[in-house]
Amino acid sequence: MPPRYDQNLDVTLRRAVNGSRKGSHLVRTPHLRIPWGVYLVALVVKLLWRGVRVAVRHPKVTLAGLLFVGAWWTVLSAAADHGWLTVGPAALAVTGLLLAAGKRHLADVEGGTHPRPPLRAVARAAILYRRQWRDAMKFAGLTQQDRGQELLPTLLSVKTEEGHDVIRLRMRPGQTAGDYGKAAERVAQTFGAREVRVRTVRGRAHLLDLVVLTGDVLEESVRPAPGPAEVDLEAIEVGRREDGQPFTLPVLYSHLLVAGLTGSGKGSVIWSLLLGMAPAIKAGTVKVLAIDPKGGMELALGRPLFGKFVCGGPEEIAEALDLAVDGMRKRAAHLMMAESRKMVPSVDMPLIVIIVDEAASITSYVPDPVVKRQITNALSMLLTQGRAVGYSVIAATQDPRKEVLSMRDLFSRRVLLRAAEARTVDMVLGDGARDSGALADQISDRTPGVGYVAVEGVREPVRVRFAHVTDDGIVRACKPHLQLVAER
Repeated sequence: MPPRYDQNLDVTLRRAVNGSRKGSHLVRTPHLRIPWGVYLVALVVKLLWRGVRVAVRHPKVTLAGLLFVGAWWTVLSAAADHGWLTVGPAALAVTGLLLAAGKRHLADVEGGTHPRPPLRAVARAAILYRRQWRDAMKFAGLTQQDRGQELLPTLLSVKTEEGHDVIRLRMRPGQTAGDYGKAAERVAQTFGAREVRVRTVRGRAHLLDLVVLTGDVLEESVRPAPGPAEVDLEAIEVGRREDGQPFTLPVLYSHLLVAGLTGSGKGSVIWSLLLGMAPAIKAGTVKVLAIDPKGGMELALGRPLFGKFVCGGPEEIAEALDLAVDGMRKRAAHLMMAESRKMVPSVDMPLIVIIVDEAASITSYVPDPVVKRQITNALSMLLTQGRAVGYSVIAATQDPRKEVLSMRDLFSRRVLLRAAEARTVDMVLGDGARDSGALADQISDRTPGVGYVAVEGVREPVRVRFAHVTDDGIVRACKPHLQLVAER
């Protein structure tokens, strides 16, 4: 027999389905109930696993903790036998020594900075970030609505470091890092932070790091790094990053563009690189062609470091650049005959570094169109063909517009210091750079040398402060070269 039609059951099911479509909770999925014993075991395993990870990542902290526990175990055993009046002074002395040693040697294995206590990160996560997470995401427009429910990005962890906190989150489906970059100012206002940066997680497209700046380690000027015995031309230390770590720039196999307003610190970038290359210049593995269209006002002080110094008119500059292009072509032909794709700097075949101060004055403001085209063509040839054969270009400019500096996109690395307009950020560092936190138009004129660097393979620009090089520092760096010239 066919099943009997039940009208009451049909009406009940229709109401349930219609109610669920309107956002009602008439139809619910059953909850999975976990016994308390299983939950406690999982919690203990999780805590033990985190303890093992901390012990492996921070062996010095682990060793200090074991020494502290062992010392106090010995003290308690001795106190039980001889009394606290006898053991007390020794206990205080041991504790003081351990604390002093810990303060001196407790350094983060990843970079040498002092790690924050885990309890501080836990407290800030609970009191500040988790408590305000819903409001921060909601009013920043980073939530989603699904069947009447408000879905938030998942806060995974909070890590506290010097000057900033790092919040790792899982984005909602369909969201991108750009969505969080556009809302960064609103999130910073909710958390009461100075600024919030967005940083992608390599290899994890659905994860994102929010860098919440609680202080600014770049407010103080940076001293030049001491000259190394052996120069790594692919990693010259030129300043300090926002997280307190040293920042390096390559000169070998790279071209660098430095843009910024007058007084923003473009000279800090150039002189930091020159001082870093000074030992290699003295050894003869690096030669510098310095071009100063201002008549020598910017670069003349370091003349002993330069193999050739050009500070004349556009015709003289064009001739020097043409000679550099001829040398580059001859070297390329030599390397081709030797079946070598890249050169290794040596005394016989040194790295040639062409430094151009205020490049816009020779690429756009030259009155003679023939000379201007000659200079532009020579620079374009060096930028497109010079990297592999050991010809690197470092150029500084106040005006990075494409109509002024047509070969702007040929520079593999670009630095933007203080800028006048927000649109300049994306113009120099690439589309979406300002949404990723590169607020170069908000850099204070009281912090020269602070800027953002676009690095190949990294989506977000890096905020750094370049070392402040004084005239005395330049003179001291030039002394060995003056002595070398005198001996010759």
